[in-house]
Amino acid sequence: DLGVESIIKDYFEKYLTDRDDIIKTEIKNEVISVKELSKKFMVEQSKLSMGFRLGKSATENIYATRLFNVIFGASAVSKLFLNVREKMSLCYYCASSIDTVKKVMFVSSGIENDKYEIAKNEILKQLSDIQNANITDEEFENAKKYMLDSLSCSKDSQSFISLMIVSNIIGGNNKTIDEQIKIFENLEIKDIIKASKDIKLDTIYLLKGEGKD
Repeated sequence: DLGVESIIKDYFEKYLTDRDDIIKTEIKNEVISVKELSKKFMVEQSKLSMGFRLGKSATENIYATRLFNVIFGASAVSKLFLNVREKMSLCYYCASSIDTVKKVMFVSSGIENDKYEIAKNEILKQLSDIQNANITDEEFENAKKYMLDSLSCSKDSQSFISLMIVSNIIGGNNKTIDEQIKIFENLEIKDIIKASKDIKLDTIYLLKGEGKD
């Protein structure tokens, strides 16, 4: 409604006159060496967090990277959930998340105190599998359906739309939800593999449980 748009624009115009430009941030994608940090705490289980830098390939096609994240660990159809958590029972939970502005990815998991090495190695193996084209058609189609369903449902979420607008402003992207859906529909497995190629482990943090008295 143009009438409503005019009212809103007039009301907020006074706040926009002195608006500063968004501060540019330098993103460092290079990994010199993997940093490992550990701290002991009186808890029953250990918390394992792994930080990755997305790299050049991932930032060139952020939509392929977002779908990669669904395949890797951001859904109930992901490799981390189905293999590391369900099949191998190495984690109470294990999931990945990406920050498309800072160009980083995090994997968070809760593990038994004596399963640190095997859980860490298996998480890295699942990433390596994707990078080496070990993605089945079923995994790809399930992930794509998950992403498309999530985007379709988000049309009714004011909080999601608000967050998307802010992210678009910061990231210089102006795609609508429908435009994004079209992009995801046209993605292929090769796009996911290419986006994953330069994702590299940067930091490992382990909050090691020592049990409770």
